[in-house]
Amino acid sequence: LSKLKDIYLYRNSLTGTVPTEFGRLGSLRILYVERNDLTGKMPNEICNLRNTNGGTLFSLWADCVEVECSCCTYCCIDDSACSL
Repeated sequence: LSKLKDIYLYRNSLTGTVPTEFGRLGSLRILYVERNDLTGKMPNEICNLRNTNGGTLFSLWADCVEVECSCCTYCCIDDSACSL
């Protein structure tokens, strides 16, 4: 899994929080977790992977009302469009 680059988990009715373990995927470029029932805060381990922090993660989408996310590239609200 260390070479996993893209994770698309949108629209899967996932519940709970975004796993901190995603932060161990040092080659991750894309993480889409929007349009689920996730809650809580985007883990710092994932934010640290952002390309703005020297990592490889350049696209991070989440439901930013339910998942507090200061490092997301796109925030989705309800079923409306996602925005920067």
